[in-house]
Amino acid sequence: LPAPAPGRAPEGAAPAVVQYTSGSTRLPKGVRVMPENILANAALVARAWGMDETARFVNWLPHYHDMGLMGGILYPLLCGGVSAQMSPLDFIRNPATWIAAIAAERAGFSGGPAFAFSDCLSRIGPEQAAAYDLSCWRRAFIGAEPVPAGLPAAFQARFAPAGLRREAVFACYGMAEMTLFAAGLPGTGDGSGGVAPCGLTPDLVAGLAIVAPETGARRPDGAEGEIWLCGASVGAGYIGPPQHSAGSFGARLDGGAGWLRSGDLGRIEDGALYVTGRIKDVVFCNGRTLSAPEIEWLACGLSPALNPMAAALFMPDPEASGRAVLIAETRTARLPPDAEALARAIRHAVAGEWGLTLDRILFLPRGRLPRTSSGKIRRRAAAELWRAGKWRAGEMAPCLP
Repeated sequence: LPAPAPGRAPEGAAPAVVQYTSGSTRLPKGVRVMPENILANAALVARAWGMDETARFVNWLPHYHDMGLMGGILYPLLCGGVSAQMSPLDFIRNPATWIAAIAAERAGFSGGPAFAFSDCLSRIGPEQAAAYDLSCWRRAFIGAEPVPAGLPAAFQARFAPAGLRREAVFACYGMAEMTLFAAGLPGTGDGSGGVAPCGLTPDLVAGLAIVAPETGARRPDGAEGEIWLCGASVGAGYIGPPQHSAGSFGARLDGGAGWLRSGDLGRIEDGALYVTGRIKDVVFCNGRTLSAPEIEWLACGLSPALNPMAAALFMPDPEASGRAVLIAETRTARLPPDAEALARAIRHAVAGEWGLTLDRILFLPRGRLPRTSSGKIRRRAAAELWRAGKWRAGEMAPCLP
């Protein structure tokens, strides 16, 4: 697919799709995705992942989700390939139905959010995993949220007896405002730090910058900042008055306009993008800015009873540095055995790693945290519920001091 030249859609032009954002840190907004944006992003994926007319795709993601609609339907078809659809409810009920569909369809392309891969690890045992033939699966992409560093390797190890190759499982990054895809290559490796790397081609590097959000200055490799994106894949703004788009679209960098401010934090290191979280999903401690997901992964990784992909860490008082609350879901409807001992272990680990004090730890049954339509945890909504006193009484689970 040839990529259209970067540029803005004519004023008043009709979008091909109005794609709503996930709404993880604010109310969902409708992005005006133009026909040329879809063609450009499809071409970007085709070049980065080798998607062509031989592509076979299995998609379980909802069709209203950008990864489900663009990645799971439009891009395979635009490349001349085939895409088999399955119900998201089938995946939620039993993740093994997804794996079985990939094997049955001989699909080379399929993926989803990090929580989907984590669910497969917790609900599909080694013996069952080995029963499939996944030698066909060349692009097992993990996206839609920061990806824990060990997740791609752990998933591949579980399904290696089924023929799944290590280079097939990789992290990727994108957003509705970018139509879909911005970074991520097969065979990237494990990288360094708490999050998995998203590989970059020269194509992708040209459309990406790490910028100090306070000053708008470009940050050097290895330094964290806000991820800015540009190019023909960037949508034409949000539905509504121009001021709705002003804070995100059309930013200027190095004398050029047309950059998209993602609101995500990350860094470029050794030729890969590391996405560390959202600007609004951070806590402050002793002069440092800490990523909520990394702290959640460490805390919930201390017990198999907890789900590291279903937790919310936030500051109960935004002005009180160094103090936070952790709300974590269990994998079942029951609380962990000896919840108080687990809470002490979590508090000790978090303080030792970051010097952060957890004022309260709350365990909730599975499915109780507020989520977006694509399954992301809404940390700000969880924080608002906490500050409003909705969970302080411990009606749903012990609230541990």
